[in-house]
Amino acid sequence: MKYTGYVSPGVKRNGKDNIDSRRKPKTRPFSAGVIDSKKKEAAKVARLTSGTPKKFNCKHDQQLEELKDTNERVKSLELLNVQLVDDCKALKNIVRQLEEDKHVAEFKLVECEKFVNRLAKEYNNRETELKNYKQNEQSALVELNKEKNERKNFSIQREKDAMTIQDLQRQVKEMELILRRKHPDSVSALIVASKSSTVDDNKKKLLEDRILRLEKELKDKETHFHQVLMTLQEKFTDMKQKYENHIVDVERQLMDDKKTNNDLKNKINKVNLQDIAVQTVQKNQHTVGTQTFLKADRASSAVSRLTQNSALIFNRLKEDSYLIATIKGLQTELTAKQRTIAKINRESEELRKNLRNLQKEKEILMNLNPQKKNTCRPAKSAESVMLKVTHEMEAEISDVRKQKEALMEERVGLLASLKRTNEDLIMLKKKRIQDLHTLQLAHEKELMQMNMQLYPLQEEIKLLNRTVEILQERVRTADDKLIKYQATDVHAGGDNFGSKGISRK
Repeated sequence: MKYTGYVSPGVKRNGKDNIDSRRKPKTRPFSAGVIDSKKKEAAKVARLTSGTPKKFNCKHDQQLEELKDTNERVKSLELLNVQLVDDCKALKNIVRQLEEDKHVAEFKLVECEKFVNRLAKEYNNRETELKNYKQNEQSALVELNKEKNERKNFSIQREKDAMTIQDLQRQVKEMELILRRKHPDSVSALIVASKSSTVDDNKKKLLEDRILRLEKELKDKETHFHQVLMTLQEKFTDMKQKYENHIVDVERQLMDDKKTNNDLKNKINKVNLQDIAVQTVQKNQHTVGTQTFLKADRASSAVSRLTQNSALIFNRLKEDSYLIATIKGLQTELTAKQRTIAKINRESEELRKNLRNLQKEKEILMNLNPQKKNTCRPAKSAESVMLKVTHEMEAEISDVRKQKEALMEERVGLLASLKRTNEDLIMLKKKRIQDLHTLQLAHEKELMQMNMQLYPLQEEIKLLNRTVEILQERVRTADDKLIKYQATDVHAGGDNFGSKGISRK
């Protein structure tokens, strides 16, 4: 059989179609590429029909084997494409879950801020209560000053009354002496002598009544001041006990926090040393792609350490159950996010492994037939499909990395907000302790001032008691003198009448 060189028109048309398909841009689906490869193989078979039967059979067998291989590879690529699509869907679902978790965390942060505002309101209310107590104390001091002034005025009036009484008594005595000198035996002297006893009795009664009134007033005022002092002392003791208990609790909490901080520092130093050792080993073993994943793991481990520190600190500060519950909820959310990020990292590692396997298969396909590049056109189409798939996977991986970075930034923000709340709580506690110390000092100063003010009042009361006793003694002496005077007057009057009767006889 001689080779005639005749080519059928169908083969020419197929060749033109292949040339046109090459010139067109590659914007067709995957199935179109497979159909074109089948057309190209049919064209090759048509071209080779004009050759000898032995060559034709050999080439035909080779092409059939290549077709089988390409079909198997195409099927495997389709399966891989389906798996990658499923993985992409799973990643999107995970991203949605992370967004929902983010919204929940924001909501809980708002609740924490509300709770902090409530604490601030309670603190303001307590400050107003302290101001009211101070105002009450000031009003009590004003009342004490008023009563002191009233006592001073009362003592001044007493002194004036005593002076007027002494002047009147002196005038009466002078008048009596004048009458006695002028008319010693007159009836008027006897009348004056008889009336003087009644006047003195009235004066005595008035003085005794006044002394009793003064004593009653003094006793009433003493009881009132004693009650005021007792109430103030009770309030002060209650406040002292509260402040001392609060200070003891705060000191215990500070000691516990110091111990926990020291333990955490030691643990962190140990973990950092282990991380440094692991980094030195892993730098010599792993590639650049795995180094990025190790950095992400280190960041997640640092975040987990920070969360553990915050958890321990907040568990030690057991003041309000609601705040502790909210903090525990945030910690659980952070742990859930860490788990989701670890899952994403694992999935990204699996995708990288798949890409490496695909690249290895690609290199194997390229190295199978290096001399038959012109005849292996369907392999080129498979390579183009592989490139497209790899580009799409890299784009999706970059999107996932961006989302992961955004989530890490959000986590850093949440941790910063938690640190700020911790610092604010510590500052509030320090302010409370300072306020308690200042209040204690103020109460002690006020008590000292009250004691200093009570001391002169007690001395004044003692002086008044002494004056009352002196007045009572004077009254007694005056009574004794009056009794003696009356007795002498009676004896003197009897002698005069007897002498007159004798003279008349």
